[in-house]
Amino acid sequence: MLNNLFVWDEEKKIGYYPVKDTWYNDLYYDASVRNSQSPIAKMLNEFRARIINKYVEGKILDFGAGCGALLDYRDNTVGYDICPKSIEMLKARGLFYDFYHNDLDKEKIKGISFFDVIEHIRYPKTVLNQINGQHVIASVPIFKDKNHALTSKHFKINEHFWYFTDHSFIDLMESCGFHLLERTNEETKIGREDIYTYVFKKTKCESCFWYASPRLSIDIKKYGMNKICLNAKSGKNRIKKTDLVCPLFLEKDMRWDNNKYKFVHIDEWKPMEGN
Repeated sequence: MLNNLFVWDEEKKIGYYPVKDTWYNDLYYDASVRNSQSPIAKMLNEFRARIINKYVEGKILDFGAGCGALLDYRDNTVGYDICPKSIEMLKARGLFYDFYHNDLDKEKIKGISFFDVIEHIRYPKTVLNQINGQHVIASVPIFKDKNHALTSKHFKINEHFWYFTDHSFIDLMESCGFHLLERTNEETKIGREDIYTYVFKKTKCESCFWYASPRLSIDIKKYGMNKICLNAKSGKNRIKKTDLVCPLFLEKDMRWDNNKYKFVHIDEWKPMEGN
């Protein structure tokens, strides 16, 4: 039974489903076009543009732009998507932005929207950790518990990896250095089911950023997009391997060498060369 593949962490209040085959093809694009023409679509996109403009002046990136509906409601907006038909449409309009191969700061991106997107991303921290100082505006399905997730219209085994409660979604964002500015269920009021919208801000990371915890601090130095070096200390005590927990980077692999800590993500990151 497919539901048996669903894992719910009761302590963290979060669910995960191992999506095997996603269908971000022409049919998916056509479905997004139909949704953009629904009776509530105008109200949704007006709300989304309004909450973006409340916090962000200037250019924003709509991550998971679909058929580009939001781009019709807000100027100075570019889009990113993995659906080939979406990419074709965005490029034809001169509005495609390649999130993984461009610099958000150099391109003067002031905010990133994730409307119905983060639950689709297998490794969301890989994406969120690349954001540096921008606002994030995100709408996601929010569940009360495991049973709510399994019986919801949002339980989609070909699309959704993650099933969040309010608590676990905020925990995810805070673990990536964001702090919450606003939470609203306006999309639910408009007519959607169990959708909350959140606004977060990330403290900008220059050459060095300190993450403090009761037990230790971590000096994170950035060396270009693909290289990061972590050094940890806790007073005068030497940090043991089991003592170091870095909530900024929980994906995949940590490498240890005495007092030097090198983080390597198997997909996005490369090991430090030298010191």
